[in-house]
Amino acid sequence: MVNKAQETVDNQEMIYRSRIESRASRRRLLFFTLTFIITAISTLFMADLFWRLGFSFARICILILFCILIWQISFGAMHALFGVFSRPKKKLFDHITRTIIEDSESILLAETAILLPICNEETKRVYEGLRSIYNSIEKTKQLKHFDFFILSDSTNPDRWVKEESFWLELCQQLNAFGRIFYRRRENHYHKKAGNVADFLRTWGKRYKYMICLDADSLMSGDCIVNLVKIMEKNPSVGICQTAPAIVRGESLYARMMQFASHFYGPVFQAGLNYWQQNGGNFWGHNAILRIDPFMEYCALPKLPGKEPFGGKILSHDFVEAALMRKAGWFVWLAYDYSGSYEEGPPDLIESAKRDRRWCQGNLQHTWLVLSKGFFMTNRIHMLNGIMSYAGSLLWFIFLLLSSFVVYQQAVSDLSIITVHSFADFINLSVTEEGFIVFGITIVILLLPKFCCLIHSYCDSEFVAQFGGRFKVTLSVILETLFSALVAPLLMMFHSKFVVFTLFGKGVGWGTQNRSAKDGIAVRTAIKAHWKQTFVGCLWAYLAYLSGNVYFWWISPIFISLIISIPFSIILSKVSVGSFFKDNKIFQTPPEVNPSPELLYLEENLNKNLFTYHKSEAYQNHSGLLHLITDPYINALHVTLLKSIKEEGTIKNIKYLHEYGEKLLTDGIDALSTVELNSTIKDPDALMWLHHEVWLRSANNLHVSWCNVINSY
Repeated sequence: MVNKAQETVDNQEMIYRSRIESRASRRRLLFFTLTFIITAISTLFMADLFWRLGFSFARICILILFCILIWQISFGAMHALFGVFSRPKKKLFDHITRTIIEDSESILLAETAILLPICNEETKRVYEGLRSIYNSIEKTKQLKHFDFFILSDSTNPDRWVKEESFWLELCQQLNAFGRIFYRRRENHYHKKAGNVADFLRTWGKRYKYMICLDADSLMSGDCIVNLVKIMEKNPSVGICQTAPAIVRGESLYARMMQFASHFYGPVFQAGLNYWQQNGGNFWGHNAILRIDPFMEYCALPKLPGKEPFGGKILSHDFVEAALMRKAGWFVWLAYDYSGSYEEGPPDLIESAKRDRRWCQGNLQHTWLVLSKGFFMTNRIHMLNGIMSYAGSLLWFIFLLLSSFVVYQQAVSDLSIITVHSFADFINLSVTEEGFIVFGITIVILLLPKFCCLIHSYCDSEFVAQFGGRFKVTLSVILETLFSALVAPLLMMFHSKFVVFTLFGKGVGWGTQNRSAKDGIAVRTAIKAHWKQTFVGCLWAYLAYLSGNVYFWWISPIFISLIISIPFSIILSKVSVGSFFKDNKIFQTPPEVNPSPELLYLEENLNKNLFTYHKSEAYQNHSGLLHLITDPYINALHVTLLKSIKEEGTIKNIKYLHEYGEKLLTDGIDALSTVELNSTIKDPDALMWLHHEVWLRSANNLHVSWCNVINSY
């Protein structure tokens, strides 16, 4: 009886999989056929134009590049078009994924680990985010099924000490001992992916699921609980990725990205879900993963050759999704599920720094696109990731070649002699045909924004959250204008990143600056953009020599490059962002109706719930100052050090004594980061320093120690 029952279940699963794959295949056929038709028509007009003007090597290259690039932007536009027609009115998933939980009360939860990998992040924001998530899950009365793990790779000694102390205080305040755990790795191999892998080797077998977060992630308790229920109800799913919306943007740049995330994002994600279905992608955070198959099938291979193309995989999430799908597990996108948030970079320069890392990671996928056994959807995800950066270089080359052809024609003083079209039905002049090619390109570029705007007009409740029809229209117009000015700058940045990667110049994986502060400094903007300004001025001069028509046609590109320095500064300003916010431009739903988790986070960030509000005059080193002076924090750190067995380590007593003396007499700044780390890794040295800082006379101590001691 048991075998027959199991056989029946297996047959039903096979029928279910077959039906879903069949429907998904029809959807992909429709989606990509329409994309191909648009690309083919655009390329036909461009080819006919060059046929009539006369082909040259440069024009052949331009035509090939045009075909590739028009496919790329058509592919993006189709997401918006299909998203408008496939997005459900209610906040429910696509019915094909069976994620509507009608009997949610009867679904029992499984043990789930919530992972928070961090590396030199702003400690207070990380822990207050964790507090908000913990509190939200507690309200669901399902907290007993979840454990939280702070997985630190921090190398900054001050941040390391703060993480430990904040962890202990958070556990005390929430009564969460045995529920919230802290672990710092000494060996930081393979960054975040290695950190998660190290956790799984140690703790993975204790849990059925894990939810991965980023340092700036925020998720509601309802969202997290329902993700577990979805996985329990759908045993074929290996990964379920939410679509995190950007929140807490303050600068103009951050508010633009935040508006785009909330206004365009849902439509694009619905279009993405339309064709990918069970072959979704993993974005590395705000997602739930089934641990057993992840551990069995998703171990990352080491790529052949040296970095930046070879070695360890940086953008691991795409590859893990492909490996999970290859093993027969579904990967879903919870494209219309609320309660998942993240924060974006505060300015254009920080965004470019993040893109520098992602660029190298995505270009590594060229090794894997044709790997045996991967599903076509995963290959498309990887190709799209590669083109998101390589496409910028192709656009740059396309524009340069176009400028060269026009300039060469202008300086030659030769008349243009045209021939008849190779297609009789195209009965147009060269000028008219050129405008058609330009018009098609512009329409494809603006189609997503138009689709999203029309979609919002049809939903009065939705558009009201963005300030109403007039405000949302103004926001879209301004976002389009600003994005048009940002695009050439990103094109230049990305082109440089791709070239650097191709020539073997790798990149480190540093900590992202998530704070807008008061905007970037003028010196920082000049350093980042002066080359772009120079290129813009040179381009404008050559365009002027090429004639008035081309000068004005290419002017949006070189104007953006010429004003890049002041424009980047304006984008980074919180005051400018506040002006737009006060006038309800780039307004987003969480600002009108903030979730309890966001309100709780903001409320606690404005409080001093942790110890380190005391030494505000020494905020850069407050963790280390308290580590040496505070007996409680000193004892905590020493205890955690002693709990870690470091085999094969040899103390150098002489150097540790020298470091300790210099620390006490000359202050923390007298030691390098390496020397500080060596000192605070030794329990005996720390206990000696604590003893000395309290017993020595003030004449034998640096003033910073005296000030901290006086604050107790």
